[in-house]
Amino acid sequence: MKPIATGIRIGGLYKLDVKSTPQQALMSLDKSAENLWHQQLGHINFSDFILLQKKGIVDGIPVFKKLHIDYEACALSKQHRDEFPAIKDRKQRYILELVHTDLCGPMQTRSLGGAYYFLIFVDDCKRFKWVYFLKQKSHAFEYFKQFRNTIEKQSGKFIRILRSNQGGEFKKGVFIKYCKKHGIQQ
Repeated sequence: MKPIATGIRIGGLYKLDVKSTPQQALMSLDKSAENLWHQQLGHINFSDFILLQKKGIVDGIPVFKKLHIDYEACALSKQHRDEFPAIKDRKQRYILELVHTDLCGPMQTRSLGGAYYFLIFVDDCKRFKWVYFLKQKSHAFEYFKQFRNTIEKQSGKFIRILRSNQGGEFKKGVFIKYCKKHGIQQ
């Protein structure tokens, strides 16, 4: 059998050359009426399928002899997975006890306000997020001070731990001194 298209591997990806052979479309078709109706009704389960037949809710549904529809995607989607075990000490106990932060950018396109970066803060307790848009990376410290003052006044709580990816903007001496002065662990 002749290959339909050839692939050339480039850096772990395959570039598909479809111009080298005549154009054609391939398709796999299961011609059974049960599977066709099952797909058209949004992959409905068989008991609901029988209910639609009995009550005559959908016009034209034939009576099927099969008691089960074999559809691989439906079988895979019904596989059960246990929930991840809850770790009680993972979430912090009160608001602002642990705040995650990151500075993202520079972005290829400037925002409407002229910013190339954004600084995000996420409270670990309630997962509430604050985003600041920055024109320059060097403004991160000023925006952190602004965030800290605003949020501590509004909530009556204090930031205890600031967790970051240890980016350069969070490792500057001025930033570290400010955090130590205000009792914020990094």
